[in-house]
Amino acid sequence: MNYASNPRQPHFPIPPLRADLYEERLPDGTPFSRRPAVRCADIVIVARANSDAIVCHLCRALLEKGYDPRAPLEAYRGDTLALRVWSIGSAARLTVKSATRLVPYSAGDAFPVDE
Repeated sequence: MNYASNPRQPHFPIPPLRADLYEERLPDGTPFSRRPAVRCADIVIVARANSDAIVCHLCRALLEKGYDPRAPLEAYRGDTLALRVWSIGSAARLTVKSATRLVPYSAGDAFPVDE
């Protein structure tokens, strides 16, 4: 089958990047609540406060490192798929305004992280 004639089939499928979501832990191993963290490739991001936009920030960091903006990303919490991003380029242009609302990202938007 010629995939070029099928617009729904990608020409060169890109395997998804895997990100791991977790909570930062105190030195004794107990979770330090409200400090979400995410790890993907060689990038680790820890939010200073509860932040639903941590994956969007990760996508911006991946683009800065030179990853293909068309690459999908799958974020796991343990063995459970928690979030699928169809392209890191699209997610990098968004941020979370509230628990149910994504809005376009502006470079002036503050995002409290420890990298």
